[in-house]
Amino acid sequence: RIMSRPPGFGTRHCQALMTFSSIVLDFSIRSNLSIGIVAMTDNKRLNPSLPVLPWTSSQKGIILGSLFWGYFLTTAPGGHLSRKWGPKYLMFAAMLVCAVISILCPFIALNYGWFAFSLSRVVLGLAQGFLLPSVHTHLAKWTPLQERNRTIAIVISGSTVGVVVTMPIAGYLAASPWGWPSIFYCTGLCGVLWSVVWLFVGADSPDSHPTISDGERHY
Repeated sequence: RIMSRPPGFGTRHCQALMTFSSIVLDFSIRSNLSIGIVAMTDNKRLNPSLPVLPWTSSQKGIILGSLFWGYFLTTAPGGHLSRKWGPKYLMFAAMLVCAVISILCPFIALNYGWFAFSLSRVVLGLAQGFLLPSVHTHLAKWTPLQERNRTIAIVISGSTVGVVVTMPIAGYLAASPWGWPSIFYCTGLCGVLWSVVWLFVGADSPDSHPTISDGERHY
């Protein structure tokens, strides 16, 4: 029997909004280095008050690709673990790790060099590898069949939104008085904020949500 659609903005919509924003932040944190590394190593010194890192082209190439080594290793386990343990806390932990690493990126780059920085990007990739599979597990539990295609399309479009929004903002921050470190701080702090909100509003499934209505739970 097909249940009637509950009116208004429901709990499932809140969950979809949070997963959409997680994808936006996932790709924002992933792509912030594309602009950041230009400012970090630019000899023209967009911001003379900040140091320029003497990284070679080959070192920059290794750094830019290092995230995907970690990402490759955890994508498959991420899907299995999210189905076994539930996606909520896996998404929380993955985003929080990504956010903390993003905040620490300037400190690591300035104090420990390119190799340590590339290792931090590997760890970032390891964390991000858990996030997207967990989002898919979450959507499978939360989206009714009648709305599934549309909801998944909107949520996954967050990958494009994250990159498109991050590029101009990162460029502005790199040329601002705060310089290139602020690119990593801003994306990292947004990730921390998301993690805190998600801890309170996220749920593995409609059955585990404490305030969802019975009508929406069975829809």
